[in-house]
Amino acid sequence: MNSRIYNWFNMKEQFVTFYNKNQRIAGMLHIANFQGKGPAVIMCHGFTGQRMEVHFLFVKMARRLAENGINVLRFDFRGSGESEGKFEDMTVEEEISDAETALRFLLQQELVDYNRVGVIGLSLGGCVSACLAGRVKNLIKSLVLWSAAYKPGENLSSLLTPETKETLDRLGYINMGGNKVGKKFFEILPSIDPIKELSAYPGAVLLVHGEADFIPYSQAQECYEKLRQRQFGKAKLHIVKGADHAFSSPEWEEEVMMTTLNWLKETL
Repeated sequence: MNSRIYNWFNMKEQFVTFYNKNQRIAGMLHIANFQGKGPAVIMCHGFTGQRMEVHFLFVKMARRLAENGINVLRFDFRGSGESEGKFEDMTVEEEISDAETALRFLLQQELVDYNRVGVIGLSLGGCVSACLAGRVKNLIKSLVLWSAAYKPGENLSSLLTPETKETLDRLGYINMGGNKVGKKFFEILPSIDPIKELSAYPGAVLLVHGEADFIPYSQAQECYEKLRQRQFGKAKLHIVKGADHAFSSPEWEEEVMMTTLNWLKETL
């Protein structure tokens, strides 16, 4: 498989595939400029999501960034969207592995400036992105977390009721809107601590959170305070007044996209 996208593909958006653990990952590369190297970001979708995300939020953000000179790779985690694998095998650790694979794939592209790469993560994808940043550190210059699950064990605890625990023990998965959420996902979840992992990241971090998100914005505030204690790396917290988890109004969406664009133009 050829993992590079060369400039003779005269397209602004190019479907790409790459592999992790012998399973194909599907993605869309948004090319900002064919003339020389430029900044780039990967986008990590949320739990049960895919690379377009709700109300096409990832598509809109990727195109906005590309119009402003920033290349983008949005992709489907294994078991989601058009990527190979089963959703019931998904865990946060597996998604961190996919995100690192996507990041390294992006870094191989001739259009990308290796020193100007960022990550955007939504919801559980924000948790994944925070953990990734803490682990690969200097590969990521700027990080943006939208509605991140800062305490995933607590944030997703409502999925486990006495009834669903019985089902999980009996079948090895529970049903969530037609998605099979596997037992291993829940077994690993308590060990995931994105705030702790993020404390090791030296780069820039923007936290964007809705005031009415089911994940309390106090968790974003807690993360922000931890980030401010670092010796290096700037941090900013932006609360969207009245907004829900997915920023599901045109006004909230626009505020999130402009805040993100301005941040990445400043920090990449």
